Amino acid sequence: MTEIASDSVAVIGGGIVGVSCALFLNRQGFKTTLIEKTSPGRETSYGNAGAISQASFIPINSPRILRNLHRFASNKTNSVRYDPAYLARNAGWMARFLLRARRSSFMKAADEMSAFAYRSRAVHLELARQASVEHRFRDTGWMKLYRSQAGFDGSLEDQELMRSHGVGYDVLGPKELSEIEPHLKPIYAGAVLITSASNVDSPGGVTEAYAALFEAEGGIIQSQQVRRIDPSGDGFTVVADQGSTGFAQVVVAAGPWSADLLKPLGYNIPLAYERGYHQHFQIRDGQTLYRACNDIEGAFSISPMERGIRVTSGIQFAERDAPPDYSQIQAIFPAAEQAISLGSAVENQPWSGSRPSLPDTRPVIGSAARHKGLWMAFGHGHIGFGTGPITGKLLAQMVADKPTDIPMEIFRPARFGA
Repeated sequence: MTEIASDSVAVIGGGIVGVSCALFLNRQGFKTTLIEKTSPGRETSYGNAGAISQASFIPINSPRILRNLHRFASNKTNSVRYDPAYLARNAGWMARFLLRARRSSFMKAADEMSAFAYRSRAVHLELARQASVEHRFRDTGWMKLYRSQAGFDGSLEDQELMRSHGVGYDVLGPKELSEIEPHLKPIYAGAVLITSASNVDSPGGVTEAYAALFEAEGGIIQSQQVRRIDPSGDGFTVVADQGSTGFAQVVVAAGPWSADLLKPLGYNIPLAYERGYHQHFQIRDGQTLYRACNDIEGAFSISPMERGIRVTSGIQFAERDAPPDYSQIQAIFPAAEQAISLGSAVENQPWSGSRPSLPDTRPVIGSAARHKGLWMAFGHGHIGFGTGPITGKLLAQMVADKPTDIPMEIFRPARFGA
């Protein structure tokens, strides 16, 4: 049997989180292999709205969710839809998610996540410079749009949270909004421009560039699907399509596929799937956007991307591998057309993917309880692209047994018995 090198690490998963973990582990001196079933940046990391915001510390399960449960029950809103059978099977997950929407829990979670989110943008921008993809980044902010005064008033609590946590933002009326986004139609009562934010024109392209940087610095990328992880002696055997390889340590960063790899080892992580959809539209008559925008009441995002204007849907709770259900995003298209004139669709049908989500809206980042050398980094929900690089940096510090930039207690897998 081939001896396992004591400094060898396998990172399973080639999304922004896995690529970032591999890159920073390599910089810590580990012989790092990144294993991805397709190629880096082609799954969940490809399909998001491209925002990197210091305001991502604000949990999505806010008290507003509890006030709107009667609307969501209809299963016809643009913001949240669900497969009833899937929701029934995951009733415990949803109960924990909703319990944390109480104001006291919500405020505590925001406080605990603030340091993590606050550092995320700086790490991203530094990697972008090193990977020579600064041209894909715009430091024009991330904008939340409100169609009504009542909708804008509902943002006051978030504004106070941002102010108290040092996140920069500007409040805009219709006139100021039209000056910075002249091609938006005049349907908005106001907006909040988060200035402590960047956005990119190709999340997948950025992830690919970080993976290329990892390779350029001596890392190894393998394109194959991992079937299982077997503990063996002083390490682990990673069993994949092209054979089995031994590693001293393994990082599971496979996004929505992570729980499948961990369950045979006795770790039952309560991972749910926030399915999302997007479609690109050609720019009509030179009309474009200068930053990513989130229409709060319309429940969609519109982002200027390399392929055109990307329209991104809200949340759909459903099985990861279920056939796509395009009804939600198709219902969004007329609302998006009210916001900006869209040209022809670029793709024949919308893209779909699954965000890995945990009921307390925090990722797991840390060591497994019962297997020394097994690490976890997944469950970022809708903030994975923005916080992937800071996750990789922190995880690598932990694996190297070095002080971490921030306390990591809130991210420990042990909170789920793992």
